[in-house]
Amino acid sequence: MIGEVQKQSFNLTEDSLFRHCLVDGEILREILEELWQWSIEKLVEVHHDYNIEPSVDHRMITCDIYARDDRGDIYILEMQNQSKKNLRKRSKCYQSISMFDKCTIKEVKKEKRRYDSVVECYVVFLCCFDVSKVFERLRFPIVEEVPGVIYRGDSNMFVNIKNYRLLENDRLRELFRFMVDSSVESLIDWMPSNELRRKVADAEREESMDQTWSISEARLLDKYYDGRDDGYEEGVDLTNRAVIKRMADRGCSIEFIVDMVNVPVEQVKEVLLEGE
Repeated sequence: MIGEVQKQSFNLTEDSLFRHCLVDGEILREILEELWQWSIEKLVEVHHDYNIEPSVDHRMITCDIYARDDRGDIYILEMQNQSKKNLRKRSKCYQSISMFDKCTIKEVKKEKRRYDSVVECYVVFLCCFDVSKVFERLRFPIVEEVPGVIYRGDSNMFVNIKNYRLLENDRLRELFRFMVDSSVESLIDWMPSNELRRKVADAEREESMDQTWSISEARLLDKYYDGRDDGYEEGVDLTNRAVIKRMADRGCSIEFIVDMVNVPVEQVKEVLLEGE
């Protein structure tokens, strides 16, 4: 079953266009090198809308862009144009499942004692919202690359591409600027940026892409579960707020409310300030 949705814009923040353009191996390789600041000899495998399900007993994940280099290491690149919670846990899930998937297909006799052959998985979420709190409870070894824009660990990275102006890296600044608004003029000469402009222009001229975007069944299922989770989280938040207000009206102390509702004291104070 294939679903169709109406196209909203020709910006690369639109995930269908993002997948269509970033599946090009040479473009992707140079972008990954610029993001991670290391050399990648060759990408031997690149897929878009890629499903990973090691077995029927495991959860299936769907990656916007999935690639493997000549060493076997995995790179996952995701576009997130709507604010989502638990991005760090999601990145860990992507890493765990994709690495396990490759471990399960090793040649057992040759690989069973060679732990140095286990692949690495590097995940990047390109986001159109604030990601500064994604590592809120973690300090080491997390490195804050650029305050307000890039937050990363050793194998996962979260980027607020809308704050591209804060970047000193000309290539990434131009790349994210174009992703946010694909109608702007180019300011630098860099192959990935130039080729992405060409691909977006070509896509805009193609009548089939101009009218609709096709979405796989797995992607539709992903969106369904995302929506269900968001609805659940919103319901919990509304319930907590109602309980906090009711307890405050009855004269309960902030400390007592925090213990009973099991939410941070800052959230309780925020709700109480709303009622003033």
